[in-house]
Order: sequence, then C-alpha cells, then structure tokens
Amino acid sequence: MAAPHRRPANRVRHVLPLAERALEIPPALTIVMQLVSGSLFDVAGIAPATSLAAVPMVLVDKP
Repeated sequence: MAAPHRRPANRVRHVLPLAERALEIPPALTIVMQLVSGSLFDVAGIAPATSLAAVPMVLVDKP
C-alpha cells in the first residue's frame, strides 16, 4: 500500500520564491572574495565571503 501524499509545510512554500531569485555569482568573484575575506578576518571570514559578494551584485541589479 502506498503512503498517503503529504502537503509540504508552510515554510517550504515561503522558501521557494527565494530560491527562484537566486544569483549567479561568477566563480572568480567567489574565490577572490574568499581570499580577501580570509586574509582580513582569518578562517572566520571565509564562511560569509560568498554572501558578502552577493550584496553589491543585488544592489547594482536593482532598478
């Protein structure tokens, strides 16, 4: 007997529009930001490097 179909939770429906607006960050920009952020803030700076690279791209793309 097949399992009954379950509807996704409300939070899943709210996350999907965010995923549709994903950015395509060039790989070279990601690597450069990781190197710069890592050299300035040590290992802790590597994790937010990609997010920090996305901020100016979003600000420039806004009409």
